[in-house]
Amino acid sequence: MPIPKNQTGIDDRIETVTGKSIEALWRLDDSNLLTEPVAQLVRAHRALAHAQATLTFNRVLLQRLTSGQFEIDSAVLGRIDRGLGQLKEAVETRDQLLGEASPCSYRWNSTLPVLPGPWAPTSRHRTSRRCSPSPAAQSSTRTS
Repeated sequence: MPIPKNQTGIDDRIETVTGKSIEALWRLDDSNLLTEPVAQLVRAHRALAHAQATLTFNRVLLQRLTSGQFEIDSAVLGRIDRGLGQLKEAVETRDQLLGEASPCSYRWNSTLPVLPGPWAPTSRHRTSRRCSPSPAAQSSTRTS
């Protein structure tokens, strides 16, 4: 299943830590070829990608409802109110999953293979494991 690049905002960090593209990680996970710590990270990333898609859907729905395309009446106001509630819930879910899917939340052994067995890349095939806060995490920690 093809997915857009940088869908979640932390895709580049996951790719750096594992040395594999998100698409490759998802395919390897579908085939049960990942080591358990990496498989957990990939599954958390999938949940985050789903939460991000849900958030985007609700945001676009609200944009459509408030675009002036529809006459504002009690039915549209009710849909907008429900949409705002769903959007708020989607943001909370996304933020929670963002913390769970961050490669920084996993303890990485410098020799931790992505793939089990002799075909696993060595640590020299991977780049830096340093993680910096995501833009979403930085903005949520700033005080107004």
